[in-house]
Amino acid sequence: MTKNINVPKIRFQEFEGEWDNEPLSNYITSLDSGVSVNSEDTPITNSEQIGILKTSAISNGRFYHNQNKTIIPIERNRAKLNPKQDSIIISRMNTPELVGEIGYIDKDYLNLFIPDRLWQTTTNEKVNVQCLSQSLITPKSKFKIRSLATGTSGSMKNISKPSFLSLKVSLPTLPEQQKIATFLSSVDQKIEQLQQKHRLLEQYKKGVMHKLFPAQGEKHPQVRFKDDDGKDFADWEVKKFTQAFERVTRKNKENNKNVMTISAQQGLINQEEYFNKSVSAKDVSGYYLLHKGDFAYNKSYSAGYPMGAIKKLNRYDKGVVSTLYICFKAKENSNADFFEQYFEAGKLNKEIHKIAQEGARNHGLLNVSVVEFFNDIQILIPTFPEQRKIATFLTSIDEKITSVGSQLDQAQAFKKGLLQGMFV
Repeated sequence: MTKNINVPKIRFQEFEGEWDNEPLSNYITSLDSGVSVNSEDTPITNSEQIGILKTSAISNGRFYHNQNKTIIPIERNRAKLNPKQDSIIISRMNTPELVGEIGYIDKDYLNLFIPDRLWQTTTNEKVNVQCLSQSLITPKSKFKIRSLATGTSGSMKNISKPSFLSLKVSLPTLPEQQKIATFLSSVDQKIEQLQQKHRLLEQYKKGVMHKLFPAQGEKHPQVRFKDDDGKDFADWEVKKFTQAFERVTRKNKENNKNVMTISAQQGLINQEEYFNKSVSAKDVSGYYLLHKGDFAYNKSYSAGYPMGAIKKLNRYDKGVVSTLYICFKAKENSNADFFEQYFEAGKLNKEIHKIAQEGARNHGLLNVSVVEFFNDIQILIPTFPEQRKIATFLTSIDEKITSVGSQLDQAQAFKKGLLQGMFV
C-alpha cells in the first residue's frame, strides 16, 4: 500500500519532510471579539474619528480598513479591541457564503474597532501568521471552515470557538512557513498594484467622460479636440434620434441560435454563457437578428442604469434577441463607437425619462413606446469627425482597462493555483 505523505505539490527545493497536521488550537492561543456599538453608515475620514469594522472588511485573506462605520460619540467608550499588527480577523457570523472569511492585519489600527461578529487571533511562536492566513484561504480550507457553521436560519450562520480551534491544518517548519509567507506576500502585492491601476484607470475614464460630453443643460462639453488641421470643430447640434439611427427589425430567418441577453457589465452576451442555461423560447425565428455593431435597448432598469441599458453588439458577428428589446443601428453619418460611449455615459437618460410613462414601471420594466423612442427622442451630438476623435480616445482608454483587467485575472488565477499547490 502506498503511504499518504503530508507534503504539498509545490515546494521550495531546500525543504523536505512531512508537514505537521495539528488543530488550530496548537497555534492560536485566543480568539477575541469586540462589541456591537451604534454607528453611522459612513466610513471615518480622519484620525480624530473612530470606526467599527463592517464584516465586509475582510475577504479572501485581505483586510479593507475603509470598510467601516463611524461610531457615534456617545458609544465611543464602549468600543474595544483594535485590529492589531500580525493577526488574523475571522468572520464568525455571516451569510452562508461569507461566514469564515479571513483577513490578515499588517499593522495596528488604533482608531478602528472590531465588532462582535468578528474574531481576532492571538498566536504563539510556532506559527508564521501570514502563512497561517494563506493556508486558511485555500479552497480546501474554506470548505472545511464553512462546514463548521451552524444555525437554523438560512441567511445567517455561526461558527463556535471550539469547532474552529479544533480544525486541523497542515503546516511545515517555521523557516518554511516564513519562506511561503514572503513569496505569497509578493504575489499579493502584485495583485494589489494591478487592482489599484485598474481602479485608477476606471476613475480616469469616468472623469474624462464627464468633460468630453456636455453636462446637464449645457450645449458644449468642457473639453474639446481640434480637427486634424488644428482648428475648432463645429458646435454640437440637437438632432432627431432618427437622423443618427435606423430601427432594426430584421427577423431571424437564418435560424441563428446565438440567443443573447444584456448584461450591465458584459454587454450583449450569449444567454447560456451568462446564465449557464437558456431562458429563451424554443423557436427563436421571430427574434430580432443583430449584426455586429448594432444596438439593443433593454427597458429593464437596474443599478447604474435607471432608464435601462443600451449595448452595442461587440462580442459576436451575429446574435438574436427577444422582440422586447428596441434595436437599432448607426447610420453612415454616425460613429457607432462614439454612441456606445455616449449611451454608457447616460446621455440618453433624460430623453428616455420624458417618454417613459409615469408610474408605469412593471416588474422592473419601463413602459417605453417604440414609436416615441424613435420619433420623440432628441440627441445633442458633435459632427462625425469629432465623434470619431472622441470615440478613438475613449476606446484607447477602454483597451488599457481591458488589458490591466486581463493581467489582474491572470495574476489572481496564478495565486489560486499557488494556494492549491503550496499547501496540503
